[in-house]
Amino acid sequence: MNSNIETERLILREILPEDEAALFEMDSDPEVHRYLGNDPVKDIEQIRNAIKFIRKQYSDNGIAVGPVVLKENNELLAGAV
Repeated sequence: MNSNIETERLILREILPEDEAALFEMDSDPEVHRYLGNDPVKDIEQIRNAIKFIRKQYSDNGIAVGPVVLKENNELLAGAV
């Protein structure tokens, strides 16, 4: 899939296995989940499984959630796990 959506500063794109470290950092932080009602992830394997699940949605359904990335430095601003 290469149906990125781009604005002047952001890229909305599919989730990639290479995103696991950034997603783990974000989703293991209790402050990230403070208002979401979720529990932070405890280990990197939870992130890997979530990425696999989401990527399967791309192939099965042609659509899935993905991260928001800052263009200037490729930093993940919002995840999809």
